[in-house]
Amino acid sequence: MRTLGIDGSLTSSGFAYPGLFDITTGRIKPKSKGAERLAAIRHALSGVIGSARPTIAFLEDYSMGSHGKNFDIGEGGGIIRLTLYDFGIPYTVVSPSTLKMFATGFGGKASDKKAMVAAAQRDFGFTGTNNDEADALLLYWLGETIQGRPCPGWPNAIVTASTGKKSQEQLREAQVKSLQGLKAQ
Repeated sequence: MRTLGIDGSLTSSGFAYPGLFDITTGRIKPKSKGAERLAAIRHALSGVIGSARPTIAFLEDYSMGSHGKNFDIGEGGGIIRLTLYDFGIPYTVVSPSTLKMFATGFGGKASDKKAMVAAAQRDFGFTGTNNDEADALLLYWLGETIQGRPCPGWPNAIVTASTGKKSQEQLREAQVKSLQGLKAQ
């Protein structure tokens, strides 16, 4: 299977997929507003799909704590999901806290945008600095992990109140087990 990671947004959607020699990352940055912006996202994502040829996608879910233009954000997420549907690509939606836990070992606000970029750089070879691309890369590797493929990096050992430090292998097993419940839509 060929995995596509997508960090969806109205202004800057990150994407990541396997390239010839490494993982290709990039962003979709529409300049327009309203329906024209939605059409631009759909057109650009169609181009990414044509290049990536994915068989499954992993998307970050909406942030339920966000405030603002929720209807606009929903339209953007809907366009991404509809485009994947039209291409026959199943997708799995990943909560922001699950992605943060996968990347840093901590969910919630302890894992801000800088922490996510740092984790992508440290553990997954990300050479950029953009948080949209970093999140897409992390979604890509989360998808690969769920599918049982080897992951080149993994978060450092985590200190937990109940078990103390966990080895990378114990952490990987626990994460894969907890991610098994995610289903493609």
